[in-house]
Amino acid sequence: MNISEVLYVNASFFAVSIVDFDDVSGIISLVGGINLVWNDPRLTWTPSDHSNIQYAILKRSLLWTPDIFVINPADDLKGVADDTFLARFDYSGNVIVTLGDDIKVLCSSDMSFFPFDVQECSVVLGAWGYFGHEIYLKPLTSTIDLTYFSKSNIWDVDSTSVAEVTYGAYSGYLKYTLKLRRKPLFFTLTILAPVFILGWLTPLVFLLPAESGDRMGYCVTIFLSFAVFLSVLSDDLPKASTPMAYVCYIVSFAIIHSAFVTVVTLLNQRLHHSESDEMAGKRLSRLVYFAGFKFMKGRCDCKEKSSSKVYDTEKVGSTVTLKAETTWELETCRELAHKMDSLLFIYNMIINGIVSFAVLVIFAVAP
Repeated sequence: MNISEVLYVNASFFAVSIVDFDDVSGIISLVGGINLVWNDPRLTWTPSDHSNIQYAILKRSLLWTPDIFVINPADDLKGVADDTFLARFDYSGNVIVTLGDDIKVLCSSDMSFFPFDVQECSVVLGAWGYFGHEIYLKPLTSTIDLTYFSKSNIWDVDSTSVAEVTYGAYSGYLKYTLKLRRKPLFFTLTILAPVFILGWLTPLVFLLPAESGDRMGYCVTIFLSFAVFLSVLSDDLPKASTPMAYVCYIVSFAIIHSAFVTVVTLLNQRLHHSESDEMAGKRLSRLVYFAGFKFMKGRCDCKEKSSSKVYDTEKVGSTVTLKAETTWELETCRELAHKMDSLLFIYNMIINGIVSFAVLVIFAVAP
């Protein structure tokens, strides 16, 4: 080959299948290949002088072909395919070579919207060892050829693109990008749906009769279930803090919420099992009253009572101000615990509603 002139090699990439995409380690393995077309003036002849032969097919090892390398490999830097592939050339010197291989490349994954995430993985190909003024790869098409592509059970190919890239003094490299969208049904049914169901089951502990003795077991079981789901998630997500999947925040919040409900249930059980005539403290009664006054005025009866006895008067000018002492009707611990059950149930249901709405909004804006 005469390297004093630029040899333009037209290239097109085709994908056959996605073997594996390990989004935890950031490596994608796919079967694909590249079609190379160029003109070699040394391979010309006159058909009439050679029994009207129009073209010939030889092993790639028997003639010169550009060595195409994957520039962003996940393991070894090696050429695409070996010399067993065939080369076809015609009497005018036009050469066509189709190379294929199992290609593993690095693919940085963004799992923020898992399992509704979209990943972009690229394969960069180039004629290794040649400068751009010696061999220059030009794209034949603006997309990846998916004619022979076998659909994946996990990923859908949204779109593909081709771009020319340059690395320092080396130009003429081609970057083939696949935009992959995860099929979310499996993870939705096995992770998201159970987490949401358990989240809505958590406040129901306050509807269980306190005398049944099942409240603490109920709370601990739900808490451990959330811990199991978080453990399962950690196996399917990259060990990176930025960006972190929103589903991890959701499960973490569910664990914290479940732990809070467990602690409150424990304290409430102490009130339930107090002596039948033991009176609740004034501060606790006030806390329950103010916490539920606006939304549970008819349910929470820790009423404020004003005495009719006037303790003193103050005369300011011609205005007389009466000051009355405010007292509280104290209730037994069991009565207060029953009211706390209703209050905590409604508040926790409201919290679940807000969180569920926020989660739906987050995944609704997913790409």
